Amino acid sequence: MLQVDPDIQKAKRYRYQICLIIFSSYILVFFHRLCPVVIALDMQAYFAVSSTLLGVLGSAYFYPYAIMQLPTGGCLFLDGALAAARKRGNNIS
Repeated sequence: MLQVDPDIQKAKRYRYQICLIIFSSYILVFFHRLCPVVIALDMQAYFAVSSTLLGVLGSAYFYPYAIMQLPTGGCLFLDGALAAARKRGNNIS
């Protein structure tokens, strides 16, 4: 009989939960970015700012996400690679 790795079985159990978390996060970020667009004209009139400044405000959401991609990705990769090596019995610090 074919033996299935216990890690694969565990991953199969959690795949729908992980997918739901990712979809929920996407929806949250989508509405987080959409909210200023809905009230843009009101904000522009209330604060007496130009469309250019409002555009800079909208683009300000992009920069923190873009800047944090490299350190976050590196940390996650390093943590995952080290955890996998330790599980195999390799002594990597």
